[in-house]
Amino acid sequence: MLSSETFRHVQQLLARGESSQRSIARQLGINRNTVGAIARGTRPDYDAMRRMREQREVPPPSGPKRRCPTCGALIYPPCVACRVREEHSHQRSPPRRPEPLDGDGDLALALRPPHQARYEQVRARRLAEQARRCA
Repeated sequence: MLSSETFRHVQQLLARGESSQRSIARQLGINRNTVGAIARGTRPDYDAMRRMREQREVPPPSGPKRRCPTCGALIYPPCVACRVREEHSHQRSPPRRPEPLDGDGDLALALRPPHQARYEQVRARRLAEQARRCA
């Protein structure tokens, strides 16, 4: 695992712009794909994230069980389930929306003529199979 110090060192070297990603990787003895991911911002500092999680550890339960005002679960306060849901709700990507449909229920696709013809053939075959199954 890459330490936070190494992570910050890579960020500093990248910010200076004096060295290539390959030379930074060679200098620090890490994979150049890791350096590239840090440069793109797609690799978080896992060590720092772990330390933050440890700091936010839930205190041991105290007092009697009661209903969570948010989710209604029977819990020892604070509600860990609500906290986890809250943390994960920020990490999820928005759900994909389906392709828009035209008036006939077909996908509104802008295809080139040969591809459009093939699409029409496949669609006609599938509609015929559906009609045959329903009959």
